[in-house]
Amino acid sequence: MADTSIFSQSLSRRSFVAAGAAISASAILAQFGMPAVAHAASDTFIYAIAGDPSVSPNPVTTSDRFGLMTLKLVYSPLWDITNDGVKYFLAESHEVSEDGLTYTAHLRQGVTWNDGEPFTADDVVFSYETMRDTEVANGYSDLNYGDDGVVDIQKVDDYTVTFTFPFLNPAGLEALSGEKFMMPKHIYEGVTDFENNDVNRLGIGTGPYKLNEYQIGQYLSFSANESYFGGKPNIPNVVFQIVTNENTGMTAIQTGQVNAWIGTPAQVEQLNPEANNLTVTPYSENRVSFFCMNAKRVTDEKVRKVNNLYRRGLLSEDERYKRVIDLWNNCTHALRDQILPNLDKFNPIRMMTDSGARGSSAQVSQLAGMRGLMASPSGKTVELPI
Repeated sequence: MADTSIFSQSLSRRSFVAAGAAISASAILAQFGMPAVAHAASDTFIYAIAGDPSVSPNPVTTSDRFGLMTLKLVYSPLWDITNDGVKYFLAESHEVSEDGLTYTAHLRQGVTWNDGEPFTADDVVFSYETMRDTEVANGYSDLNYGDDGVVDIQKVDDYTVTFTFPFLNPAGLEALSGEKFMMPKHIYEGVTDFENNDVNRLGIGTGPYKLNEYQIGQYLSFSANESYFGGKPNIPNVVFQIVTNENTGMTAIQTGQVNAWIGTPAQVEQLNPEANNLTVTPYSENRVSFFCMNAKRVTDEKVRKVNNLYRRGLLSEDERYKRVIDLWNNCTHALRDQILPNLDKFNPIRMMTDSGARGSSAQVSQLAGMRGLMASPSGKTVELPI
């Protein structure tokens, strides 16, 4: 694959497992009881992921693991910061002013969006201004400093853009890089709700792949962008197969139903890689931990602890989900159990509940303000109770 890698998303203390033999997308989708995609066996890479991307992946608000994996295939940033320095994508170079406040980006010329429209400085200014001015944007705080000012973005010409910070920022280059993907102005101009619109699924980007189809809860399929500025990808087709059950994922990689899967060290050991012709590549996210103050967060301490264990790579997604569901169910039951004993036996609500004819203890907890967990339209239990 030219200038990109779908292996770039990792989990702390986890391993990337690759199967030794390729199989067709139609075979894997049929195995999971899903619509088949007609590709030859040698031209499709099947990657098992543990969950859906955000419901509508887009370059502004998407920040989840699998959503960012999707964006990295379809869209491109100006540059990224790696262990080896700056890696350029839509920019060819940059320079910093003597006072350290202004960063000038020189854009790659001749790049087109996958719908054929040219990529220019107008798209860059539009993308950064949208992220800067949208409070829920991923990276908003890198560009908007509230009372201290904002990053000023200006078009110099069709292939030159300047970014001027309101104060010296040692991490200025980093603030303009990474997960800030450029989006087409001719597609997104006028859009105000970036999570609920008709244009996200068009997948108009400058990345190495085009999003062909997204079946929620099932799979995402991509085909190579032949006009990609980094050169036509070597792998014609990629499928993100959504496998939320870790045991199913382990079976799929062992039997060759998928080409790649990510697991914990304990899971990898169970796979017996050598006997199953599997290549294991351990790697780290290289993340820096930090404290986020005054942020909205899950108020239940027990749920926060479970989510923190998952972020540290100590729980799989399946384990995290089950623990959170159990915690909220226990909370609902505990509330219900506290209500009835405190109602007089002649209380009308207590009498209806005890009779079994009208109502139940579950309905009493609803009267107290706790209905509990509900199912989504897909049938999966939503983690946040009502």
